[in-house]
Amino acid sequence: MNKLMSSYEIFSSSNIRTFESNQKITNESTLYPNLSKDLTKHIDSINLNVNKTKEYNNLLRIVINSAGGLIWNDLCSINEDFSMELCKFLIYLRQLMRHSLAVCIITLPNEVVQNKDLLEKFSHLSDYTFLLDDSNRTTSRLTNTQYDGLFRLTKLPRLNSLSSCFTPETLDLAFYVKKKRLIVEQMHLPPDIDENDDSQKGRTNSSVTMSCSSSTSSGSHKLDF
Repeated sequence: MNKLMSSYEIFSSSNIRTFESNQKITNESTLYPNLSKDLTKHIDSINLNVNKTKEYNNLLRIVINSAGGLIWNDLCSINEDFSMELCKFLIYLRQLMRHSLAVCIITLPNEVVQNKDLLEKFSHLSDYTFLLDDSNRTTSRLTNTQYDGLFRLTKLPRLNSLSSCFTPETLDLAFYVKKKRLIVEQMHLPPDIDENDDSQKGRTNSSVTMSCSSSTSSGSHKLDF
Protein backbone atom coordinates (compact mmCIF):
# COMPACT_ATOMS: atom_id res chain seq x y z
CA MET A 1 0.00 0.00 0.00
CA ASN A 2 2.87 2.36 0.73
CA LYS A 3 4.13 1.92 -2.84
CA LEU A 4 0.87 3.45 -4.11
CA MET A 5 1.00 6.43 -1.73
CA SER A 6 3.29 9.41 -1.91
CA SER A 7 5.45 10.42 1.03
CA TYR A 8 3.19 13.43 1.62
CA GLU A 9 0.09 11.22 1.77
CA ILE A 10 1.77 8.83 4.19
CA PHE A 11 2.82 11.71 6.42
CA SER A 12 -0.67 13.27 6.28
CA SER A 13 -2.42 10.00 7.16
CA SER A 14 -0.09 9.36 10.09
CA ASN A 15 -0.65 10.88 13.49
CA ILE A 16 2.59 12.88 13.53
CA ARG A 17 3.02 16.26 15.16
CA THR A 18 6.07 18.51 14.97
CA PHE A 19 7.31 21.32 17.17
CA GLU A 20 8.72 24.42 15.55
CA SER A 21 10.20 27.54 17.08
CA ASN A 22 11.83 30.59 15.55
CA GLN A 23 12.93 32.14 18.82
CA LYS A 24 16.19 34.05 18.93
CA ILE A 25 19.00 33.15 21.31
CA THR A 26 18.68 35.01 24.60
CA ASN A 27 20.20 34.62 28.03
CA GLU A 28 16.89 33.43 29.41
CA SER A 29 15.62 31.30 26.58
CA THR A 30 12.05 30.03 26.71
CA LEU A 31 12.57 27.47 23.96
CA TYR A 32 12.72 24.37 26.18
CA PRO A 33 9.98 25.56 28.58
CA ASN A 34 7.67 26.02 25.60
CA LEU A 35 8.56 22.54 24.37
CA SER A 36 7.74 21.14 27.84
CA LYS A 37 4.34 22.82 27.82
CA ASP A 38 3.63 21.59 24.29
CA LEU A 39 4.50 18.00 25.19
CA THR A 40 2.39 18.07 28.35
CA LYS A 41 -0.57 19.53 26.50
CA HIS A 42 -0.32 16.96 23.70
CA ILE A 43 -0.07 14.03 26.12
CA ASP A 44 -3.17 15.23 27.97
CA SER A 45 -5.07 15.75 24.71
CA ILE A 46 -4.62 12.13 23.60
CA ASN A 47 -5.35 10.72 27.08
CA LEU A 48 -1.94 9.19 27.77
CA ASN A 49 -1.41 10.73 31.19
CA VAL A 50 -1.77 7.84 33.67
CA ASN A 51 -2.80 10.23 36.45
CA LYS A 52 -5.77 11.64 34.53
CA THR A 53 -7.20 8.68 32.64
CA LYS A 54 -7.47 4.91 32.93
CA GLU A 55 -8.21 4.12 29.28
CA TYR A 56 -5.09 3.68 27.19
CA ASN A 57 -5.26 3.02 23.46
CA ASN A 58 -1.78 3.72 22.25
CA LEU A 59 1.81 4.66 23.06
CA LEU A 60 3.32 8.03 22.23
CA ARG A 61 6.77 8.06 20.64
CA ILE A 62 8.75 11.29 20.97
CA VAL A 63 11.90 12.04 18.99
CA ILE A 64 14.09 15.08 19.68
CA ASN A 65 16.92 15.42 17.17
CA SER A 66 20.22 17.21 17.85
CA ALA A 67 19.29 18.49 21.30
CA GLY A 68 21.68 21.15 22.51
CA GLY A 69 22.84 21.89 18.98
CA LEU A 70 22.68 24.98 16.85
CA ILE A 71 19.63 23.60 15.06
CA TRP A 72 17.74 24.43 18.27
CA ASN A 73 19.41 27.84 18.55
CA ASP A 74 21.21 26.40 21.56
CA LEU A 75 24.73 27.56 22.39
CA CYS A 76 25.42 25.08 25.19
CA SER A 77 28.26 23.52 23.20
CA ILE A 78 29.86 26.98 22.97
CA ASN A 79 28.89 28.38 26.36
CA GLU A 80 28.04 25.89 29.10
CA ASP A 81 25.86 28.47 30.86
CA PHE A 82 23.21 27.73 28.23
CA SER A 83 23.22 24.03 29.18
CA MET A 84 21.20 24.76 32.34
CA GLU A 85 18.04 25.25 30.27
CA LEU A 86 18.47 21.88 28.59
CA CYS A 87 19.23 20.20 31.93
CA LYS A 88 16.03 21.61 33.42
CA PHE A 89 14.13 20.33 30.40
CA LEU A 90 15.61 16.83 30.75
CA ILE A 91 14.63 16.73 34.43
CA TYR A 92 11.07 17.74 33.58
CA LEU A 93 10.91 15.34 30.63
CA ARG A 94 12.11 12.45 32.78
CA GLN A 95 9.37 13.12 35.31
CA LEU A 96 6.78 13.51 32.54
CA MET A 97 7.69 10.11 31.05
CA ARG A 98 7.20 8.46 34.44
CA HIS A 99 3.54 9.48 34.45
CA SER A 100 2.76 9.00 30.77
CA LEU A 101 2.43 6.17 28.31
CA ALA A 102 5.23 7.58 26.21
CA VAL A 103 8.86 7.00 25.33
CA CYS A 104 11.35 9.60 24.16
CA ILE A 105 14.61 9.25 22.26
CA ILE A 106 17.02 12.19 22.11
CA THR A 107 19.98 12.46 19.77
CA LEU A 108 22.97 14.72 20.40
CA PRO A 109 25.09 16.42 17.72
CA ASN A 110 28.84 15.87 17.45
CA GLU A 111 29.71 19.18 19.09
CA VAL A 112 27.90 18.05 22.24
CA VAL A 113 29.22 14.46 22.17
CA GLN A 114 32.79 15.72 21.92
CA ASN A 115 32.31 17.84 25.05
CA LYS A 116 32.88 15.34 27.87
CA ASP A 117 31.42 17.59 30.57
CA LEU A 118 28.17 18.13 28.68
CA LEU A 119 27.91 14.48 27.67
CA GLU A 120 28.37 13.30 31.26
CA LYS A 121 25.81 15.83 32.48
CA PHE A 122 23.16 14.85 29.94
CA SER A 123 23.82 11.13 30.41
CA HIS A 124 23.22 11.47 34.14
CA LEU A 125 19.77 12.92 33.43
CA SER A 126 18.82 10.10 31.04
CA ASP A 127 17.57 6.59 31.74
CA TYR A 128 19.24 4.86 28.83
CA THR A 129 22.21 6.00 26.75
CA PHE A 130 23.94 4.48 23.75
CA LEU A 131 26.58 5.50 21.24
CA LEU A 132 26.67 4.87 17.49
CA ASP A 133 30.27 4.49 16.34
CA ASP A 134 30.79 4.53 12.58
CA SER A 135 34.24 6.10 12.54
CA ASN A 136 36.83 5.04 9.98
CA ARG A 137 38.80 3.20 12.64
CA THR A 138 35.75 1.15 13.59
CA THR A 139 34.50 0.42 10.08
CA SER A 140 37.95 -0.77 9.04
CA ARG A 141 37.62 -3.58 11.59
CA LEU A 142 34.23 -4.52 10.13
CA THR A 143 35.32 -4.65 6.49
CA ASN A 144 34.45 -8.32 5.93
CA THR A 145 31.12 -8.14 7.76
CA GLN A 146 27.68 -6.78 7.02
CA TYR A 147 27.85 -4.26 9.86
CA ASP A 148 28.09 -0.51 9.31
CA GLY A 149 29.29 0.36 12.81
CA LEU A 150 29.14 -0.39 16.52
CA PHE A 151 26.18 0.19 18.84
CA ARG A 152 27.59 0.65 22.35
CA LEU A 153 25.33 0.65 25.41
CA THR A 154 26.84 3.20 27.77
CA LYS A 155 24.11 3.28 30.43
CA LEU A 156 21.34 0.84 31.36
CA PRO A 157 18.05 1.97 32.93
CA ARG A 158 17.52 1.68 36.67
CA LEU A 159 13.80 2.15 37.14
CA ASN A 160 12.66 1.86 40.76
CA SER A 161 15.82 -0.06 41.57
CA LEU A 162 19.39 0.54 42.74
CA SER A 163 20.79 -1.64 39.98
CA SER A 164 19.84 -2.48 36.43
CA CYS A 165 16.97 -4.96 36.16
CA PHE A 166 18.45 -6.53 33.05
CA THR A 167 22.07 -6.86 31.99
CA PRO A 168 22.74 -8.15 28.45
CA GLU A 169 25.54 -10.56 27.64
CA THR A 170 27.56 -7.75 26.08
CA LEU A 171 27.30 -3.98 25.91
CA ASP A 172 28.98 -3.80 22.50
CA LEU A 173 26.48 -4.48 19.74
CA ALA A 174 26.59 -3.79 16.02
CA PHE A 175 24.19 -2.20 13.57
CA TYR A 176 23.56 -2.18 9.84
CA VAL A 177 20.99 -0.66 7.53
CA LYS A 178 18.69 -2.96 5.57
CA LYS A 179 15.93 -1.56 3.39
CA LYS A 180 15.83 1.76 5.26
CA ARG A 181 15.67 -0.05 8.60
CA LEU A 182 18.28 0.20 11.32
CA ILE A 183 18.96 -3.31 12.64
CA VAL A 184 20.86 -3.74 15.91
CA GLU A 185 22.07 -7.16 16.96
CA GLN A 186 24.83 -8.93 18.82
CA MET A 187 28.02 -8.77 16.83
CA HIS A 188 29.27 -12.02 15.26
CA LEU A 189 32.72 -11.58 13.77
CA PRO A 190 34.40 -14.26 11.63
CA PRO A 191 37.27 -16.10 13.33
CA ASP A 192 40.62 -14.34 13.07
CA ILE A 193 42.79 -17.08 11.55
CA ASP A 194 46.39 -16.34 10.70
CA GLU A 195 47.45 -17.26 7.18
CA ASN A 196 50.49 -19.13 8.54
CA ASP A 197 48.53 -21.25 11.01
CA ASP A 198 48.03 -24.19 8.62
CA SER A 199 51.64 -24.23 7.48
CA GLN A 200 52.85 -24.03 11.08
CA LYS A 201 50.62 -26.94 12.04
CA GLY A 202 51.96 -28.94 9.12
CA ARG A 203 55.53 -28.33 10.17
CA THR A 204 54.69 -29.25 13.73
CA ASN A 205 53.13 -32.55 12.79
CA SER A 206 56.02 -33.61 10.56
CA SER A 207 58.78 -32.31 12.80
CA VAL A 208 61.40 -34.69 14.18
CA THR A 209 61.22 -35.43 17.89
CA MET A 210 64.15 -36.14 20.16
CA SER A 211 64.31 -39.25 22.30
CA CYS A 212 66.89 -40.98 24.47
CA SER A 213 65.36 -44.40 24.06
CA SER A 214 66.50 -46.89 21.50
CA SER A 215 64.18 -48.10 18.82
CA THR A 216 64.55 -50.80 16.19
CA SER A 217 61.38 -49.98 14.26
CA SER A 218 62.12 -48.85 10.73
CA GLY A 219 59.21 -46.43 10.69
CA SER A 220 60.33 -44.43 13.68
CA HIS A 221 60.98 -40.70 13.25
CA LYS A 222 62.86 -40.36 16.54
CA LEU A 223 66.54 -39.69 16.77
CA ASP A 224 68.31 -42.31 18.85
CA PHE A 225 71.51 -41.52 20.72
